[in-house]
Amino acid sequence: LFPKENIEFAESIDENEAQILKEVFDKHSTFDEVGEMISAVEVKSPELGKRMRDVLSKNCSRLNGLSPSAIDYSKK
Repeated sequence: LFPKENIEFAESIDENEAQILKEVFDKHSTFDEVGEMISAVEVKSPELGKRMRDVLSKNCSRLNGLSPSAIDYSKK
């Protein structure tokens, strides 16, 4: 059920990147927007942040053209 790019991204995370993500998530338990979390990751690893932005961009483009109710459902 997950988009291919999300699965590929998750499988590509190495041990160092996993530690970066854990540190960011531990310090910022909630974010108002996904972009804030990605910005925090970019401070520690610009490449990891870029990959995250690429996945987010692909996910957003997939939502284009869907009805508002379908978009709302996809966010659950």
